[in-house]
Amino acid sequence: MLSQIDAATRRASRWLVWLGAVVLAVMTLMTFVDVVGRYAFNSPIVGAVETTELFMGIIVYLGMAMTTHSRGHISVDLLTTNIGPGPRLVLAVFADLVSTVFVFFLSWELWRVARRTFDNNLVTQIWEVPVYPAAFVMAAASSVMVFVLICQLLARTGRLVGADAGDA
Repeated sequence: MLSQIDAATRRASRWLVWLGAVVLAVMTLMTFVDVVGRYAFNSPIVGAVETTELFMGIIVYLGMAMTTHSRGHISVDLLTTNIGPGPRLVLAVFADLVSTVFVFFLSWELWRVARRTFDNNLVTQIWEVPVYPAAFVMAAASSVMVFVLICQLLARTGRLVGADAGDA
């Protein structure tokens, strides 16, 4: 069961990364056209800055689940280099637990913010584009990251309970 959930979160994470790549490509093209329009024709794209701000938030969150899945986040091992594999695994399970709880509450708050932006009809300043679609995308992507963290926590806890401390 855990392997099926892990495979599903891997597929979802890959899909989110591809979506993030598309958003990044659109943002890059828009920035290029904006710069050329600004300096060559004295006609920049109105609202390009606010669109870039929305896209940046979306891009960051779309990549978080895959980074988590591949364990690509920065980690510091100053304390764990001189301890054995058993205590290292215990610390790793604790770190996974703390990360999961933290990201769960972060995701929860993102859903609340997304709902508020929808309820209050929050829009950007220049184009008056609704902000809620970007907020819901960020909240959904963070939820995928929560599921990835839960899978990693359960897998590592299973190794700890199974006394297979060499897999830390």
